[in-house]
Amino acid sequence: MAAACRVQIKHRLELQFGNGKPVQIPDDLLVEDLEGKTYLKLRPTSQHIAKLICNDCPKNASLSSFPRLLELKQKRNDKLVSLKTSESDEQPPKKKKLAEQVLEVEVDGCACQILVPGKRSAQSDLAVALDAGQLNAVLGYLEQDCDQLKHTMKRKYEASGRYRKNDQGQGEPSEED
Repeated sequence: MAAACRVQIKHRLELQFGNGKPVQIPDDLLVEDLEGKTYLKLRPTSQHIAKLICNDCPKNASLSSFPRLLELKQKRNDKLVSLKTSESDEQPPKKKKLAEQVLEVEVDGCACQILVPGKRSAQSDLAVALDAGQLNAVLGYLEQDCDQLKHTMKRKYEASGRYRKNDQGQGEPSEED
């Protein structure tokens, strides 16, 4: 009988942008295409991505309201729509399995490769090729919105006492107001 293998080999990826601290990227933010090329998912709600782009981001920061991120997603979606319309003009529609595609999107003068999944591509996270030049262009472009991050955080809780529980344990506005 062979002994069970107790050794695990894992690779960790750390990225550093500008003068910020190195950020360890979890495996769920890395995706490979069919050819084996690795891409970084720029998930707006990921703390790792927020720390990578904005060094001193507040706790639970989200990049989902970044205008530049929304603009990049829109560029990707527009390019995808134009690609689909040109393909539909060339051939009659056939039922086929949707495959992922790699699109080139211009960001600050750099042609960046963006991975687009086959399903729900318009709603998917932006996935940029794991290349120093391309990531530098995209992260530098998004970094310009970091000042907005501190101003868009949730407002602080104010204990007004207006909705305190009554004797039955139900929260209703108090009659004192």
